[in-house]
Amino acid sequence: MPEISTTKREREIMRHALGLSSKDSSYRNYFSTGPESDDYEVCQGLVEKGLMTVRKLPFCNNFLYYVTDAGKAELN
Repeated sequence: MPEISTTKREREIMRHALGLSSKDSSYRNYFSTGPESDDYEVCQGLVEKGLMTVRKLPFCNNFLYYVTDAGKAELN
């Protein structure tokens, strides 16, 4: 599998999505953001790299992003 290059901000977002920002073990897997946020473009880039998946939230302009197994492996 080819190595995927990630930025510090991309790793921070994936860690936050997994609840690893202040803990050593994951207790969730989601990150919510929308087009008006700076995080939106970062998350979209992670989807393009295959490190996150995304689904649109109903009734609002936000999306939920989930870290894939490849994204989890990138953090190890």
